Amino acid sequence: MKIYYFILFMIILHNVSAESCKQEEQPNIEYKKGEYILNLPSKMKSALANFNASFVHWKTKDYTSKILSDMKKDDSDRAPFALIVDANKDGKPDVILDGHDNKKSMLICILSVGTEYNVLLIYEHPKLSPGEIENYNDGKKEYGLNYYLWINRQDTEDDDAVFTKAIPQQSDAKGNLLKDGVLIDYHYKDGKFLEEKQIL
Repeated sequence: MKIYYFILFMIILHNVSAESCKQEEQPNIEYKKGEYILNLPSKMKSALANFNASFVHWKTKDYTSKILSDMKKDDSDRAPFALIVDANKDGKPDVILDGHDNKKSMLICILSVGTEYNVLLIYEHPKLSPGEIENYNDGKKEYGLNYYLWINRQDTEDDDAVFTKAIPQQSDAKGNLLKDGVLIDYHYKDGKFLEEKQIL
């Protein structure tokens, strides 16, 4: 009888451990004490290090107050600098990540390939200094990264964009338009991301 209970206990322990490991393998985003925190599983971290050991994502403080105030704080799949999506439709989460190394700003995707991950470069340009980027949101001058990343939930069959980068219009205190708004949709096709831009 004791052996039976021991075996039952070991089976339950194994199932609990397996479930815990499964949960640990999923990326997630938390919001704590005014900061967005991205948690990546070890395989994603390894792929990122192999791609560029100097790469880091932008921080919450790098964004304008306009962007931060408009974002939901309880989304477990979205931060100003990260999105958790299934870009290649294989049923596994991928991560869109906005950041930089010592020289360049980059938008990348940590993409699942079978049981492993690769990093796909979406675009790069000379490194930005958020504290030097001047913006006017609703007439208020502020500094920082002034754009949103959001997941395209694909409500229609014709809409196959994985995610969108949105840059809001800027206007002065009198309501005069200073900069047009821009929507950039990113589609994943044939192993790469293609962008489709719309001026607002």
